[in-house]
Amino acid sequence: MKIKVPAYALDYNLSDHELLFSCFMAFIAKEHGYKNIRYYMYADDVKHLLGFIDKNPSRNVMVPDGRRTHESFGTITKVFRFGFITQDTFSVEFIRRPEYEYRNGQIMIEEVDITDFEAIKLYYYMIGRLTAEDIVDDDVKITRKKASWMDTAIKPFFREHFML
Repeated sequence: MKIKVPAYALDYNLSDHELLFSCFMAFIAKEHGYKNIRYYMYADDVKHLLGFIDKNPSRNVMVPDGRRTHESFGTITKVFRFGFITQDTFSVEFIRRPEYEYRNGQIMIEEVDITDFEAIKLYYYMIGRLTAEDIVDDDVKITRKKASWMDTAIKPFFREHFML
């Protein structure tokens, strides 16, 4: 299945889960910006998107914190800068590459194929969550822009590749 990621993420050999995280961050960048912005995220959410879970026939279990450190994040650290605020909170920033920005300041987005079944399931879950509610808190007030497509369809960022 095809997903949209920042164009410079294709310069690295990212796994399907890392591409999924890049897709999520590209969506956030399109909606809320990416220049000089640090996003704070729950550590468990980042770990799930990046695929840092042990596969178990009965349930998914988080990998213990001692086995996943910043150094073991691997290639994704060339695309995003991660910070560890607390045990439960990570910060994520885009590593800016001006050659992959349009003249209007928007980040270039490219399509890429993913084939990992777990990553595809997470992608569909992510589409549902991002369509249903606004997940970004601007620390002043949480607003929801009313749009005609908001109550009946998925967001335009995801619409082209959505399939059942």
